[in-house]
Amino acid sequence: MARSPANGYMLLTSSNTLTTNKALYSKLNFDPLNDFVPIGRIGEAPLVVVVNAKSPYQSLGDMIAAGKAKPDALSFETAGVGSSGHMASELLVRAGNFEAVHVPYKGGSAAVTDLLGGRLDFMTINPLEVVSHVKNGSLRALAMLNAKGSHLLPEVKTAQSLGYNVQATVWWGLNAPKGTPPQVIETLNKALNTALAAPEVKSRLSEIGASPVGGTPGEFAKFIQAESASLGELIKASGITAD
Repeated sequence: MARSPANGYMLLTSSNTLTTNKALYSKLNFDPLNDFVPIGRIGEAPLVVVVNAKSPYQSLGDMIAAGKAKPDALSFETAGVGSSGHMASELLVRAGNFEAVHVPYKGGSAAVTDLLGGRLDFMTINPLEVVSHVKNGSLRALAMLNAKGSHLLPEVKTAQSLGYNVQATVWWGLNAPKGTPPQVIETLNKALNTALAAPEVKSRLSEIGASPVGGTPGEFAKFIQAESASLGELIKASGITAD
């Protein structure tokens, strides 16, 4: 995509990794921040912290207390190094001032399977992927990591309401190759916002636990820069690498 014609017809659906790859990899054959032009944010979904239903941790406070009491007592799984769940879990660890061992998987399905088997302690994931397990009593949801919670799991409180200053979501955006004319970016942005305002689009996003965002290219650019700066600092401070 970084080397595709900048004509407005080749577009990139971006996500959280656009803001983390530069910090995660020592060598990339493209620049995630400078080789693409922001068009607009599509939407976002919350992330939820879940444990096995047989876990001794009945609350987020219980789990964090265990992590504080004994370093390396807790393990958390993710869909991979640098994934949205990984970054969100690291933000939670920092906000709660506790320790936990990261166990990366090659995809979310295998990670959820091992969490259901009780082989690891907790996972931070999109609610859509685990809501059925929470509803049937196989998993216990401890907290939402976004500001507003989720209508998929309305009874689950946010980490912020529980006293932990952490804000994390999984998001999607639309980008074009560098050099795409400004008037083309403006046209695409208007089309994106029109689509996101359509009732059927809002309804479909709601069904999968997401919400539309939209906005201007400038607002999306500021969001990307802010996320890149904060998550880049987290990655560096935590010594995380995907090499």
